[in-house]
Amino acid sequence: MRIATFTLKVDDEYYNLAIAGLKLNMGTTSELLNYVIDIEMTSKDIDHIVVLRASLIFSPLLVMKAIYDSILSFKRRRNVARKFPVEVMLHLSGKRQISEAMPLFAPQDSDNRVVICVLSKKRSYAYKILCNIIKKYGATFDLKESIKYSFKEILKAYNISEEELVSSRVSNEDLYDILLKCVLTRIAMRKVLK
Repeated sequence: MRIATFTLKVDDEYYNLAIAGLKLNMGTTSELLNYVIDIEMTSKDIDHIVVLRASLIFSPLLVMKAIYDSILSFKRRRNVARKFPVEVMLHLSGKRQISEAMPLFAPQDSDNRVVICVLSKKRSYAYKILCNIIKKYGATFDLKESIKYSFKEILKAYNISEEELVSSRVSNEDLYDILLKCVLTRIAMRKVLK
């Protein structure tokens, strides 16, 4: 399985994060979202499960950064959204308006590829829950595949020109690294321009 795991230290607390691209083979996005809500309601060891539209997400690092910033926003009471997944979408999009971030990353019922993020303070629990979700609904896919299918949409969503990609290139960097650097810069600009 292609699952990225991270340990995040936010202030003095540690969070375990598991992220994977999920290709839905069983059920719909709505059924998946309902299942996720049930898990969150019944498990005291899960802090959050976030389901995102996969088309613009090509690296788990983007999601990890957005989740880290969202945790920080809630801890410091600077969150814009009331709900954690919406705050993640805001940070991931680099936008300041919920109405601009939601269309980019909120999963639609027609989506057969989503990104699932499980956040828990309990060690290895996030990974275990994510594995259970994947087994129930489908199989993982490599997030880098989004570049093949959505390259132009990614550039448009983050307002990156092809000229900027060319000028941002350092020797031996591939397209993935260049695009990751440009998108992370766009996301960071939201904080600076706040």
